[in-house]
Amino acid sequence: MTQIHRVPTPPSRGAAPHPLTVAATAVDDAAMLAEYGHDDFAESARSRTVRLFGSDHGRLLLWVALPDGVDPEACRPEDALGMASVALMLQEDTDKAQVFITTHPDHRGRGVGRALLDALTPDLLGRGRTTWLAYAYTPGPSATGPDAIAARSGVGAVDGRRPAHRWLVQEGFTLEQCERPSTLTLDADTLRRAEALAEQARSAAPGASEYEMVGWSDRTPEEYLTDLGWLISRMSTDVPMAELDLDEQVWDAERVRGLEERTALGGIHWVITAARHVPTGRLTAFTRFEWPEENPAGVWQEETLVLAEHRGHRLGMLVKAANLARLVAVNPEARRAHTWNAVENDWMLAINDALGFVPVGLEGAWQKKF
Repeated sequence: MTQIHRVPTPPSRGAAPHPLTVAATAVDDAAMLAEYGHDDFAESARSRTVRLFGSDHGRLLLWVALPDGVDPEACRPEDALGMASVALMLQEDTDKAQVFITTHPDHRGRGVGRALLDALTPDLLGRGRTTWLAYAYTPGPSATGPDAIAARSGVGAVDGRRPAHRWLVQEGFTLEQCERPSTLTLDADTLRRAEALAEQARSAAPGASEYEMVGWSDRTPEEYLTDLGWLISRMSTDVPMAELDLDEQVWDAERVRGLEERTALGGIHWVITAARHVPTGRLTAFTRFEWPEENPAGVWQEETLVLAEHRGHRLGMLVKAANLARLVAVNPEARRAHTWNAVENDWMLAINDALGFVPVGLEGAWQKKF
């Protein structure tokens, strides 16, 4: 038999991780290693504790499945059978929940995922969270044939025979969009290619001379906080979202700084390069890399955006190429960078392909409405 426990809210953001948080982290690590063949996407128990404590804008809920008889206050990492995490926004998308459920690879097929889902469903519905989002990875290219499930966006399809996809369909989720995960090897050839592409971009877009590349790591200079908040806000409106029912986000300087402080406490480092429009002094494009202290070799490409009114000057390529150089200067242990893009985002995919990112599969974005 299986017992399900919700991880208690920590007494502070800097508190030591609860044994249940450590156990959940162990399950997630094992599942990702089995799924991807590496642990570059692993989140530490320290980072999860920060998110469990939460902020005015969001928080994490976490459930852990244990065998009967195991004390949740003294459980070991190897005791955990499965875990479920739910990310909640508290200012926007207050009817949404991003749900992730996984079972340890050694304990699949025993109803652990069902027990976790049964435990979290009344909790989320009681909070008014009636639209759920979930993501599921599949290796290889877009699926074809009679078992393919096509995304409602009209681009991309996943293999309906995969257990995760069968389960999502059974539970009433629809595939809204496919994203393409890609990986870039960080070496001298990559940096030379990026530098050459940046030179080509400047030559091809004379207007690029009106912009300068500025950058920083871990903490944004005060002079750029407001502009960065505006750029992050536009990420919720200006990138392809298919029919995912997501609200526009509002980011100001205080919200940006709060996120930076929580990120630092969770042991995450990052670098940003932005394009500053010299005539106005405003930031008009940006891109960010992040990585955890525990694994500096595996880097995550986060946001990339060019404001609509400043497109056509090759700023996307310029900020990304410059940020690659900044990344390896700040984090010389970086070896791989991972990114995710909507498969219909031809503009960004073309930039990533030119830089050397290699597709590794598809990530399905699923949605369920109650």
